[in-house]
Amino acid sequence: MAQRSIVGVQDGPRLTVSAIIKQPTLIPARMRSLLANQFITDSLLRSLPRTTSGAYIYEEGTPLFADGDAAIVEEFGEIPYITGSVGERKVAVTVKRALALRISQEMVNRNDIDKVNKQQTQIKNTMIRTWDNAFFGALLNHPDVPTIAATAAWSAVGAKIRTDIAEATAVIEEATFPGQTENYYDFSPNTLVIGRATRTDLIQSDDFAKAYTDALVTEAPAYTGTLPGQFVGLNILVSRTLDRLAPGKALLLEAKTIGGIGDERPTSTTPLYEDKPRESWRSDTVRQSAIVIDQPKAGIWITGV
Repeated sequence: MAQRSIVGVQDGPRLTVSAIIKQPTLIPARMRSLLANQFITDSLLRSLPRTTSGAYIYEEGTPLFADGDAAIVEEFGEIPYITGSVGERKVAVTVKRALALRISQEMVNRNDIDKVNKQQTQIKNTMIRTWDNAFFGALLNHPDVPTIAATAAWSAVGAKIRTDIAEATAVIEEATFPGQTENYYDFSPNTLVIGRATRTDLIQSDDFAKAYTDALVTEAPAYTGTLPGQFVGLNILVSRTLDRLAPGKALLLEAKTIGGIGDERPTSTTPLYEDKPRESWRSDTVRQSAIVIDQPKAGIWITGV
């Protein structure tokens, strides 16, 4: 009989709560599987080096070009060092966000495996929502992230979705360093983040469907019932968090440029350990990280979508 690896409480032969207690690494293995590639922050922000100090010092809005052009250097001439401007120095501190799973002696006695599974699902969903809140909240509260109004709601008959995206793209691409009208940041947006309500509007939109004619008609959202992976050269990500935190808004940005996320403690889950005074066992899921928005003009909010 072929062997099957057991990495979680829902894998392999039917497990009992008692068996989970005796194999304390099953819970962290399951949580690693549930949380893998689930944080939108890790998709949109670049990964910063791990910190041990609990803080990140960074410059906000540093231009991505030198102050002048590359020098023409004659034979045996010295190549000059680069000179460039830097943005305002700021500090971001790490924040620990965590939840614990708990197994009581009564759950062991009654073999209440369903309660164990539900707690893991709740921890996964809550950790994802919490870090989504932190990321979108940082952008919503940042005074230098620009905003542009849609010509009409994207569910309306007169919606001009492609025009709205093009105009928002122009704002990002034409952003310049303060006081230097010719020194462009040279940002190029590559990702559109929308809420679930907006996703439904796009699927049903006539303006959106106009991009899918002739040979592309079979890829039209109205035909497939789903959004494409890309639209007008943009990756499309859907987040339910936007429906709650920023209803009627869409986020256009250059992913991996607008900011970064750095871990003091990457997402981890401890093996089950006993809490004797309470006749229980617990496992803690923790992520201690800082979100840095160091190029706020690499994104833009489109309102009234």
